[in-house]
Amino acid sequence: MDFGQILIVIFAVVVAFYVKGVTGIGGPLLAVPILAIFTGVEFAVAVIAIPTFLSNTWLLMSSRQAARDVVWFLVPMLVAGIAGAALGSWVLVNTEDRVLSLVLALLILIYIVLNAANREFALGRKTARILAAPVGLIGGWLQGATGIAAPAFATYLHALGLPRGQFILAITLPFRTNGLVQ
Repeated sequence: MDFGQILIVIFAVVVAFYVKGVTGIGGPLLAVPILAIFTGVEFAVAVIAIPTFLSNTWLLMSSRQAARDVVWFLVPMLVAGIAGAALGSWVLVNTEDRVLSLVLALLILIYIVLNAANREFALGRKTARILAAPVGLIGGWLQGATGIAAPAFATYLHALGLPRGQFILAITLPFRTNGLVQ
């Protein structure tokens, strides 16, 4: 990488993690694709894992009081997410970078389309409980393989209509847990 590319990458990472600090999501979702253009997906995922871990630690500390309100769905989501992250990490190491780049591009495209559609939907508690483990498995796999799990976790958590503190805790803990596995 030349100096100009390094500056672009640093700028992208700073902006991405500023967005994450404000909203609870966005760091890897913005930074990994930009960094992957210059370095490849595997390197981008590894590099972004460090600031993701640090920012998630800070967010968890600031929202920990909401834990008892989200434990009913968070535990099955985390357990399944650990398995998914382990499998996804194996995929990251054993899959050609070109294939991972395509998966990453499709993932971001799907997330943009879903958000642009702006369809509000809500999950009831019973349905949310049933979907917690599958969402955790898919989100864990996505994070392990691409470093980006927001399409699975954010979509599910938005459908729960959680208050800000609960949402931040509920989205940050899977990112951090799966990041440790990764």
